[in-house]
Amino acid sequence: MHFSCAQYEWTPGEIILQSNDTIHGEIKLKRSIYTTRENVLYRKTWDSKKINYDEYLVKKITFKPKGFDNSHYQYVFISGTQKALVRIITTGKVNLYARYNGKNGLETFGGNYWEYDYDDYNEFYVKRKKDNIAKLIIGFGLTDSFKKRAKNYFNDCASVVKDINDKFYRKQDIQFLVEDYNLCN
Repeated sequence: MHFSCAQYEWTPGEIILQSNDTIHGEIKLKRSIYTTRENVLYRKTWDSKKINYDEYLVKKITFKPKGFDNSHYQYVFISGTQKALVRIITTGKVNLYARYNGKNGLETFGGNYWEYDYDDYNEFYVKRKKDNIAKLIIGFGLTDSFKKRAKNYFNDCASVVKDINDKFYRKQDIQFLVEDYNLCN
């Protein structure tokens, strides 16, 4: 985990609200130290009043830092009743999401908002377009091996399953595995 970057800061970006209105300004992600609830802080400019948005108001967040690629976040269901704010890593037949889940409640989001690095996250979720709930594929509390979970989830693509069996993919390669699966016919 890269804790040297773990202190998040106000970052330029936009929030698309559930009403499809878009607001532009500076954004910061925040998790309460008392719950697993994740919120989005927004301000128009550095001296503006801070406004707190939650899963009921936010559809999507885009960070637009100067000199870096944009990064996108959204709330997704990770159980029948719980939503989590996750980073969108890749999209296609299967979407890959990542988040840093500080189990002690004191951590917020690992790394930074704009550069993706596997080590900045400790939970990865996959979700097919037809599914309502994202499935944890890498993270705490899983009893099956990554290889077994990946083979079961991506079992309709023979070339990906073969590569999993041949140990071509490791946990750190989850983005490439999902991207390869999304190209599978």
